[in-house]
Amino acid sequence: MGIAGETWREAAVQVSWDLGVSILPVTVGLGQSNDDLLGQWARMRDTSNEGCLLIRPDRVVAWRNPGHVTDPTSELATAVKQILGR
Repeated sequence: MGIAGETWREAAVQVSWDLGVSILPVTVGLGQSNDDLLGQWARMRDTSNEGCLLIRPDRVVAWRNPGHVTDPTSELATAVKQILGR
């Protein structure tokens, strides 16, 4: 998620709990614990700072939301259920 993606972090925690799956929310960006000093991640992620990516353990992008949504928990839950075939 981008540096303005705190709502996605909260959604990841909720969806993990609700669906019994492990989702590790990670923020990547300038000044974050996963710093993007050169802006390389920002150029290739294809989302805004309010967007979200769901990356599989094998590092493949499973789902992408490019920007702000009104209900990130619902959006993420729908995506995870679809990916898992639930």
